[in-house]
Amino acid sequence: MSIAIRSLIVGILLSGLAVKAEAFTREQAQQCAEALLGIYVDRRNPLPFLDINGLTETALGANNRDLLPRQRDLARRVATELIPGEFAEATRFTFSSPTIRNVDERNSGGWTAHGVVDVIDTEENRRFLNASVLAIVTSASPCRVRQVRIGEIRTLTAIVRSMLRSDRRTRSFFRD
Repeated sequence: MSIAIRSLIVGILLSGLAVKAEAFTREQAQQCAEALLGIYVDRRNPLPFLDINGLTETALGANNRDLLPRQRDLARRVATELIPGEFAEATRFTFSSPTIRNVDERNSGGWTAHGVVDVIDTEENRRFLNASVLAIVTSASPCRVRQVRIGEIRTLTAIVRSMLRSDRRTRSFFRD
């Protein structure tokens, strides 16, 4: 294949990627973040909204670089299996009145949405009014979120990291 044809194909592919990235707007990121908070309030399975690849990479941290592709795939499969059960068992916190207040500029990881939510700790009978929410939205169609942090109590990557550390199939991926 000639260089001119290769250049043309690469140019077409890159222009298609640019259009796709620009089509993902601030408003769409806000809608995704609001939909995810609705899942927290309703205690539904968040897995369809999660960017499982990015979430697993972040949870593995520096260890991710040393893993083979098949080990990364195993970590993603384990996270996909365990997240719904972990989320269903998280009955300690009740979330209400979620609001996304603003969405920051898009960066390489996606749009960053900031908001607030009221949190009730049912075990200790405490309320955290207007707990901060941070969500990194990586895709709008379908909606995908890479990170969720609610106050100091619920960081999604920390939950995934602890699940992967405790599972016998992925425990060896972490250096202690």
